[in-house]
Amino acid sequence: MYNGPMYPVGKLTSRQRIIRATEQELLDSGTSGLRMEVVAQKAEVSVPLIYKYYGNRDGLLTEVLSQLYDGDSYQKLSAYADVFLEMQNPSVDDIAILFATVQQKFRMPGRWQRLQILAASAELPELRTRLAAIHLEHQKHVISFLTVALEAVVSQQPGHTEESIRAAVSLAPPLASLIMTQSFGSVLDDLIDVEDREAASEEMRVLLRLIINSVITAGAETTVDSPHGS
Repeated sequence: MYNGPMYPVGKLTSRQRIIRATEQELLDSGTSGLRMEVVAQKAEVSVPLIYKYYGNRDGLLTEVLSQLYDGDSYQKLSAYADVFLEMQNPSVDDIAILFATVQQKFRMPGRWQRLQILAASAELPELRTRLAAIHLEHQKHVISFLTVALEAVVSQQPGHTEESIRAAVSLAPPLASLIMTQSFGSVLDDLIDVEDREAASEEMRVLLRLIINSVITAGAETTVDSPHGS
């Protein structure tokens, strides 16, 4: 039970206190049990002020859940792209390892939280709209990284051409969709023992290497089959 102020007065703005109080109440009571009066009490604000900021309960949920859903894991790929540019002989394994590092952020409990937020969006149209925008932004980061990574790796392949590089890079968007879908699709691995989960994780890295190799091969074959190929 709540027994006093959660945050030092004056340290956070009223909006920040409302957001943090809502996050805490979601942890304590879940989405369906969120009570505006409890949020107001924990945030040391009035209920009318919350309605003024967010319109209604759904508006508050949309704001908080979209913030919880949005992470910076995929944004870190920008830095990894710079790493790839500095590598002497980048490989498919390097791509797989970097994605495995990023996807650690999507492991339990983070992945489960995102699934819960997606479920909540079924009843919150505005939240669905925001999540769609977040997903597209994440996808841009992944495609941007893959564009750099695929170009760097294919450039190391024997007999590569400008056309083979372009063909492989053109497959970055569908590869991004596949990788991002896989990060959610592995949620069932969270239900098994740690040892089995680690084995499943390694198997997914192997599969990712095979998929990326297939993309590179497809790019090369597309070039060969092209009327402009050699």
